[in-house]
Amino acid sequence: MTELYDETLRQIIRAAIERVQRSPVTERVPFVAGQTHTWLKALAGEGDMFRMLIHPDSYPMMLMPWCAEQSVCRTPDQRFFEDLAYSILNGYFTVRMIDNVMDGHATVEHRFLPLLNRFYTEFQLPLFEYFAPRHPFWNEFREIWFTSAGVTIEDGSVSEVDEGHFNGVSAQKSCAAKIPLAAIAYHADSVDRLLPWYRAADLFGRWHQLYNDLFDWQKDLELNTPTYFLSEATRRGVQRAQVWQWVIDEGFEWGIDQLGGWISEMIDLARRLESKRFERYLTMREERMNDRCQKVLKGFGEASKLLAIFNS
Repeated sequence: MTELYDETLRQIIRAAIERVQRSPVTERVPFVAGQTHTWLKALAGEGDMFRMLIHPDSYPMMLMPWCAEQSVCRTPDQRFFEDLAYSILNGYFTVRMIDNVMDGHATVEHRFLPLLNRFYTEFQLPLFEYFAPRHPFWNEFREIWFTSAGVTIEDGSVSEVDEGHFNGVSAQKSCAAKIPLAAIAYHADSVDRLLPWYRAADLFGRWHQLYNDLFDWQKDLELNTPTYFLSEATRRGVQRAQVWQWVIDEGFEWGIDQLGGWISEMIDLARRLESKRFERYLTMREERMNDRCQKVLKGFGEASKLLAIFNS
């Protein structure tokens, strides 16, 4: 993992976090600064923000653009990427706060919703330094950002997620990750390199969404949150009380088969993008997934033995 987040990228991420903490708003509106600190601390949980952002299972919001920057640009512009990292961080906070509320996973978010004003403003401002108001980048920005809002609302309005909805809506909830990719391509005057990286973001968003649905299914079931994974049980006629048994018998392996095929597709694409770093990242995720799955399946085997004893 260390080699993926090299020292330069680590410094950029740390600087972006510090920049959020010392934003001008912290001096002008001290109460808002206190609210921001409280929410960010809750978001990071027991660790700190830096470790959360580079955690192997976190969405690679900084790493994917870093890979794209090095792939697309002949001479990467570090100052531009430093500003972009700050934009990404504020964009992430904006999306995360909205998603936590929409998904029913909110803890303190309802009290801090006005912070969206701060995060969204700081998400856009750094980009205006590089792209004038009528620059084509902003058409791309608008299209992606509006799509992000639309799919988030639509995903929260359904009671069941079929394959079409998952691919077209649920898996697109991370589509805002395309905005920094677009910024990189337009800044480097290499728009022709954009679509393959958009494809990478789409494929990873699909994989990451199902990965989370698969390993968070108990929480989603408890909160009555419809997901593609739980909806598969419904489509197979599994009653709510029988979901545990279905997951043990076949559901978990069904999900793993889906994830395995998708990550192989992503690794092939990373090779075509000639991004060794992104390829190594995906290979690492594949290895972690396989290791985690083996542990889960071993646990299921023990659980099945206990169920057999109780039912005998």
